[in-house]
Amino acid sequence: MKHAGGLSLVLALLAGPAVAQGGGGMGRGGPPPADHWVSADSLVKALGITDASVSAKVAPHLAEVDKILKTAADERAKMMGGGGPPDPAVRQAMMGKMTEWQAALDGHYGAVRAALPAASQAAFDALQKPALRRPGGPGGRMGGGPPGQ
Repeated sequence: MKHAGGLSLVLALLAGPAVAQGGGGMGRGGPPPADHWVSADSLVKALGITDASVSAKVAPHLAEVDKILKTAADERAKMMGGGGPPDPAVRQAMMGKMTEWQAALDGHYGAVRAALPAASQAAFDALQKPALRRPGGPGGRMGGGPPGQ
């Protein structure tokens, strides 16, 4: 049960910003995507991992995830700064960047998973994956996806 409680804590920590953010789409006036995911210490604690070396292994990848999310949030804010919908060419260029950033996020997510003990990987898989675009609407939407996506 201790493990389930920790997992609930992480889900609340991770889902909270995504739910609060609402995953607003580009040009739809929604709130911006989150600019951070989770810290190494919070992750290993929530997964019930006691080996301190695991935190050291995942920390650089989580820092990169946060850097990518922050860059994407800043770029989106800059693009949307004019108040109206962005120029279609600017929007298309941004979507290309989002695809590249999501690929980088997925790579770091995989590296974090690989650094975890096998017994913790299933619980990690249940967490909300860091995402810039949500599957669903036309062309996808920026923001965190639902848990497990």
